[in-house]
Amino acid sequence: MQKVFDRKKWTRPMTRTIEKMDVPIRKRMEQVLDVVDQAPNGVPFDDLFPYPSKSHMVVTFMAMLELMKEKEIYCVQHTTFDELLLFRWRQADE
Repeated sequence: MQKVFDRKKWTRPMTRTIEKMDVPIRKRMEQVLDVVDQAPNGVPFDDLFPYPSKSHMVVTFMAMLELMKEKEIYCVQHTTFDELLLFRWRQADE
């Protein structure tokens, strides 16, 4: 997560405090699925953070973990410390 925070500092100033996030985790899960569904070649983890706030990053990360737990998505990392790519979990019969 620290690498994500560091990279996002380059584009916009990041808020210093964690404010209340208006997007519930379930809603953010739906948003993440929408992004992943549009990218058959995978979505870089960093691309899931359109807003430079820690609270949005935390909610997104929690949504991603919940989607992995529910077997909706999976992540691939080719080498240690390489970027994570998110893919939609497809059932064998699809």
